[in-house]
Amino acid sequence: RPDSETALQLQGHLRSIVFRRKDAVILSRWATESQGNLRDSLRKEYGLELIAPILLNQKLIGAIALGPKLSGDPYRDEDAALITTLVNQLAVGLEKARLFEKLKNYSGTLEERVRERTAELEKLQEGQRQMMIDISHRLQTPLTIIKSEVELMGKQHPSEQMEAFETSIDGISKFIYDLLSL
Repeated sequence: RPDSETALQLQGHLRSIVFRRKDAVILSRWATESQGNLRDSLRKEYGLELIAPILLNQKLIGAIALGPKLSGDPYRDEDAALITTLVNQLAVGLEKARLFEKLKNYSGTLEERVRERTAELEKLQEGQRQMMIDISHRLQTPLTIIKSEVELMGKQHPSEQMEAFETSIDGISKFIYDLLSL
């Protein structure tokens, strides 16, 4: 296992390879004069034999670096093609996981906002209900006094107008009670 300085150097070397490629690289077959020392270094110092970039939308998001096969056989083109297919599927899986996490976070945020808005609405409804109760009491008290006076006057001076007035007061009182039941 390389130390942190060596790991950073290795990361830089791997980037120089995978930035130029879109498929897996079998290092034993990688023959470019400018990168010959790098190839040899990666194989000897780090024991790497195959490197495959993980690309998503043409953007490098990682790489898989493999050492020699346990069988000792060299990697073949079929192995590189299989690893390339694997990293392509891995890239899709990573993107799906990222999107799922983003959706989960958004869903949680949305649920919290709904709870906040619901609490606000409940508070407003309670305030509205209390206001209606206050209005009702402020209207009912004078109506009760007026009705008592009208009943008393109706007993002292009975007339159709007094009965109509009493009926009107009863109608208004019923209307106020009906408003409270909304």
